[in-house]
Amino acid sequence: MRRRRRLTQLEKDQRKFRKSILSIFRMMDFTHLRTVDVTVNFGGQDGEMDYVFLYENIIIICEDTVGQTNNDHLRTKKFFYQQILNNRNDFLGWLKNNYAEKFENYRTYTNARYKMFYVYIHKFSIDLDTKLLFPNFRFIGNRDLIYFNKLSKIIKKTSRNDFYKFLNLNLNDIGPANAVAGDNTIDTAVILPEESSGFPEGIKIISFLISAKDMMDCAYVLRKENWEVGAELYQRLLIPNKIKNIRKFIAEKQKVFLDNVIVSLPENVTLYRVENNRENIVNQENLDQIENLKMRFPKNINSIGIIDGQHRIFAHYEGTDNYETIISQLREDRHLLATGVLFPQTFREQEKVKIESEIFLQINSTQKKVDPALLQHIESIKDPYSSLGIARKIIVSLNKRAPFLDKFKLYSFETKNIKTPSIIKWGLKDLVDMDIERETLFKYWQKDNKDILLENEFGVEYEALFDEYIQFCVSSISQFFNAVRSNFTDFWILDPSSKLLKVTALTGFLISFRKSLPIYNEVKGYRFYREKISHLTMDFSKDGFTYISSHWNRFGEEVERQCWTH
Repeated sequence: MRRRRRLTQLEKDQRKFRKSILSIFRMMDFTHLRTVDVTVNFGGQDGEMDYVFLYENIIIICEDTVGQTNNDHLRTKKFFYQQILNNRNDFLGWLKNNYAEKFENYRTYTNARYKMFYVYIHKFSIDLDTKLLFPNFRFIGNRDLIYFNKLSKIIKKTSRNDFYKFLNLNLNDIGPANAVAGDNTIDTAVILPEESSGFPEGIKIISFLISAKDMMDCAYVLRKENWEVGAELYQRLLIPNKIKNIRKFIAEKQKVFLDNVIVSLPENVTLYRVENNRENIVNQENLDQIENLKMRFPKNINSIGIIDGQHRIFAHYEGTDNYETIISQLREDRHLLATGVLFPQTFREQEKVKIESEIFLQINSTQKKVDPALLQHIESIKDPYSSLGIARKIIVSLNKRAPFLDKFKLYSFETKNIKTPSIIKWGLKDLVDMDIERETLFKYWQKDNKDILLENEFGVEYEALFDEYIQFCVSSISQFFNAVRSNFTDFWILDPSSKLLKVTALTGFLISFRKSLPIYNEVKGYRFYREKISHLTMDFSKDGFTYISSHWNRFGEEVERQCWTH
């Protein structure tokens, strides 16, 4: 009997990785067209596709890899995908001919109606610079894959909406043309003006009813653990048991919840007053009393922000469990009580998110303890130009490129990544604060008009300059730590138990970096820091590193003594 060949570790990783990818798309109700190991030719170019997934008129072409990715490999895939786009009708004809039974599950669409995407799925992460070289690709790293995996297991087919958002699709892009286009019309909406609500001028509070299906179709949730790392995220990921219990209650009781979900309404809401059987548009600015009006807004993905109540909403998900038969009817028949926050169109996005996060924090402040990282998220949203807000933005940006690519813990399910709260609080905040008097990067930033950032007169010029300062900080810190890595490569890359990529060492290095600024009266570059840090004699091994817990100041002083005095 012939003995089966033992799989290598790489092959085992590949199988596990592919199994998770297939699981996600099946949970989202996509149909898998098995294309692996099939060589095709379009435009004279041979190529293979690891996966093709189909849902209605949406076609997803996927490439996966668990190994190291290089730009040559990506360029090859880019060229093949370009040939598919250049020969679009031939490609669609090939798919329909070879997978006819799969296409029969959906209605017939013209070739022009199909939307195609190339998704590159990597077990690790691809840095921002590489992504910018391939703008037609959608990249999913391991974190993103874990997020979609968790979400699809919790809310099954309804998780497609989050994936649509990732692809930048809208509801009227999916299915037959104009099948779901149009507006949601709320016949009765109670308007509460600022004088009655206590909210800032221009903000209206609106109470209304909306079906769970419409809410899920239009909803976006600013979850801290999301593929959108870098956005202003404050919600937790959905909790499976909470969803399960609420779903059971909905199916068994078949009643609506009496407490309102809290949402942020799209800015293109139109309010109507019915007078003499005619609908007259109402200017939101002129509303100064409580009254009943009609409300209309476009039915679009990513238009209604869920501030509080995501579990009550998403418990109505489209699934395959024993409750689905009942809930499939309730999704449209039962309506949720909702309180919407309507912002004036003049409000900046940052102002909106700040108020949304304050409402979230107010509602959740008495619930279970919020972890320090999430609190820092929320506090930085409330004041994004504070030292905390700046530090958090920088951490997120550093995490997208070398030397810290994918090393910081931005998701709760990451057990081996570097925790950020102490680094931000004790090392980064003081380094990046916008203060001209203190020894910070801002003081040594050679920018003639930087004083604008001290005036708090927000506008286009302010935002552009603020973004420029963030990038200056990211570049300066990256160069400094690239110099650290080049001097301690073994501890940084080869030794998984090394103390170099731990909170104490990194915080201490940031403290020493800040102390170097007044010594040299400027921010230096990579070569300078590489030479200076070469004087540092330090054992970062697990047993050799003697600085523990909060000894970052002591370690920073030792770096200063050995490096900056030469």
